[in-house]
Amino acid sequence: MMRTIRLKPLIYSVLIALLIIQVVLQNSFSVFQYYDEIIALLCLGYIFVYSIQNKVKKYLVIDSLIVISVIAIGLICNMLFELQSSYKAILIDIFNMFKAFVAFEAFYIKFENDSNQRLGQDILRYLNSFCIILMLPGFFLAIVNLFMDIHMHTEYVYGIRAFHYCFGRVGSLNAACVICVIIMTGYLSFLKDKYRKIQLAFIGMILLLMLSTLRSRTYFYVVLYILGYYYMIARKRSKIKMRYVIIIGVLGILVSFPKIEFYFSNETTARSILLKYGIETARTYFPLGSGFATYGTSAAKDFWSPLYNRYNFGNYYGLSQDWGAFLTDNYWPAILGQFGIFGMLLILWLIYRVYKKCIKQTDLILKFGALFGITCMMVSSLFSPAFFHFSAVEKMLMIALLAVIKKEKGNEYEDTDISTIA
Repeated sequence: MMRTIRLKPLIYSVLIALLIIQVVLQNSFSVFQYYDEIIALLCLGYIFVYSIQNKVKKYLVIDSLIVISVIAIGLICNMLFELQSSYKAILIDIFNMFKAFVAFEAFYIKFENDSNQRLGQDILRYLNSFCIILMLPGFFLAIVNLFMDIHMHTEYVYGIRAFHYCFGRVGSLNAACVICVIIMTGYLSFLKDKYRKIQLAFIGMILLLMLSTLRSRTYFYVVLYILGYYYMIARKRSKIKMRYVIIIGVLGILVSFPKIEFYFSNETTARSILLKYGIETARTYFPLGSGFATYGTSAAKDFWSPLYNRYNFGNYYGLSQDWGAFLTDNYWPAILGQFGIFGMLLILWLIYRVYKKCIKQTDLILKFGALFGITCMMVSSLFSPAFFHFSAVEKMLMIALLAVIKKEKGNEYEDTDISTIA
């Protein structure tokens, strides 16, 4: 029989589902260019209201102090060096810098409350259905794409069409696949054993769809998922030993080495240049960096940092003021350049605290889904603006939900029709 549709989790699910397809929607509706920022603002408002009405949690105080410290560093550098005079640029940069972490804190606070547990489970159920409906046609179209041109590819890699489905870019499809895998892994925990095989088949299809993008990091994500599932779920191990972390790290480097070599050993590529001058900026303005909206971020691009003229970025492909498509294609160089080594360590501490919250989850499946999500973001941050990207908000929302939601014995969904899964 069909389960009753509940309005409140449906509204949450629709809002998050729109985040997943934001890149598709914004091509037709310009307002969706700011949709992730709108959601982040709502999350920020929720945190403020919660803080006023309730006793503030210790972890929220610590996380807030880390964020305030980074903001203080950036603002001090803005005042000292006066590289960015636009208050609008600085405010935009501050918001984009922390919107993903704001989203994480909001959902972690929301679903830490026992009264919201059923709400969280239903959100996962509805989003699970959405992910299957969205991605299943993509899986079959990716197979067709191998044999004929259906105009859903970005480029050729080793003579094979790199599939982008309806997302326009392989990177956007990859990001959507990652969030769907996080959601579907989380929902796996609330299914009885006889339905888990069907769910795992759907997850396997999305992992294959992810591979169809032919991006090097996706190979690592798929291997990470398979090994993580085997270690944490199949073998029921909750503790992650350091030697396995090292092995996974080495494996990731080996899998990604061709791209790492291309992007960072070639001094003419945008990522190599951004890394080089990110380090140069940190050295020039040691020890605190150059300040907000001055290097590597969207605000620095839109309000054109004077550092870009100093570094002659106009002479490089994709880094000029007229066409700066690659000016934001980085994360850690921007963090290092704008906040120096101290600011970068604070951001690393903030991400580490997200990991700690994920590790506290006692349910192995939920813990694995959360850890998979934050690890994918961390790996992606080595090559892209992972925590600045619009997809970071949706990922952090779901990572927080999986990290804090509770599963009590006997609360698995027991439907006997397809609505259990989809």
